[in-house]
Amino acid sequence: FHQTTVQMIAERADFSVGYLYKHFESKEQIYLGVLDFHHEQLDKVIAEVRSENLAPLQDIYQTYRTVSDHFNKYRDFLRIYHNEIEVGCENKPRKKEEHRVYLTQALARAVDAGELKDVDVEILANAIMGAAQELFKILARREGENPLSPLADTIFELLIDPQRNS
Repeated sequence: FHQTTVQMIAERADFSVGYLYKHFESKEQIYLGVLDFHHEQLDKVIAEVRSENLAPLQDIYQTYRTVSDHFNKYRDFLRIYHNEIEVGCENKPRKKEEHRVYLTQALARAVDAGELKDVDVEILANAIMGAAQELFKILARREGENPLSPLADTIFELLIDPQRNS
């Protein structure tokens, strides 16, 4: 991000610099537009998963799979977001809190359904979110096709499966 110029963006997008400046005030505004695009896309795919009314743990797993699939397609953006700036989004805390609440509720439903032991779902939700954020950073740097695909399996193997009822 920091080494990229508006000229470079214009050339890659096959636009003139003037055209970009007609729509965006700065490189940062272009970035925020891309960030908004990803938030909108993620909101859509997560809503699709939630509309399937899956069992709580399936819902959590499928949500992380869907988000991983999205960022496998847009890995360069994820690298920029996590490794260079990771700022610039006023609604990031709100989105994060929405996810924390939903994850906590899904884990509580899993406990109520007997899928999980009687665990502190708030602590487990925060552990999952922290692990996911760090795993996204690591996996986004990896080469090859679909490097983010192991995310959901890793979260389940390390944090959720040990909490399952036998």
